[in-house]
Amino acid sequence: TKMKCKTARCALCGKLFVREDIKVVDHIKPRRLFPALALVESNLQVCHKLCHDSVKSKMEKGREIPLTGPDGWPVD
Repeated sequence: TKMKCKTARCALCGKLFVREDIKVVDHIKPRRLFPALALVESNLQVCHKLCHDSVKSKMEKGREIPLTGPDGWPVD
């Protein structure tokens, strides 16, 4: 099923999507912990595949993630 992207920015890094980007739909609350929310639209976000595979993985493992602004630079 295709999900219509309502935002032009990655939910994790804040950068604008470009046509060539590989995007994935991510569950805000993990599906394995909240199976009832698996298809609830308010629990879904669109992000770059790279962000999903790196940032989201670190978040779920409890590692600290440096915050970045929409330009991709770290925020103090």
